[in-house]
Amino acid sequence: MKKYQYTFFSQLAILFLVVAACSSNDDTSEETVALEIGQAYQGGIIFYLDDSGEHGLIALQNDLEVAEWGCTANQAPIAQDHTIGTGEANTQAIVNYCDEDVYAAKLCADLVQNGYDDWFLPSIDELGLVYEHKDAIGGFANEEYWVYSSSTEGFNGCSAMGGPPCYLNSYVWDFSITPVFEDTRKITSSKVSGNRVRPIRSF
Repeated sequence: MKKYQYTFFSQLAILFLVVAACSSNDDTSEETVALEIGQAYQGGIIFYLDDSGEHGLIALQNDLEVAEWGCTANQAPIAQDHTIGTGEANTQAIVNYCDEDVYAAKLCADLVQNGYDDWFLPSIDELGLVYEHKDAIGGFANEEYWVYSSSTEGFNGCSAMGGPPCYLNSYVWDFSITPVFEDTRKITSSKVSGNRVRPIRSF
């Protein structure tokens, strides 16, 4: 009887150790490594993290082809949001409205790269953050004229000339060595101008 009890408790102790070890391994596998700006992650480089530290924005490490903004003849607003977190909705609105074959937002929306297909054209505030962290992201040249397109539309005040409001401009960010304007890199550009395109995605 004692031998039976000894064997039973020995087996119980072994079972306890196995369960504890498995639990420890599970805890280890569930631990998340802290994300940080400049880290390679999910197809690109992190350039923005929200307050949780678990979600943010990623930039591709290379440009797409130079392209126009699109929707060059429209007189109604399409995508005017500036803020962080609005680039994806802006991009979708542009794609839904424009019927040209090639333009900046469509290049981003159609892109499949590094295993991801949810790229979009950044809003102007998102693009400003891309510029802020351009050295960490990489793939940017030091040129005298180096301007990137955003998904944020600009109003150019046609109504001031007696006509209806029109939206023939878009916001761009000046990445040039010497900016066009000394006091700001956030400027407007005609929608028919070809500007550089750098896709981003959210996570």
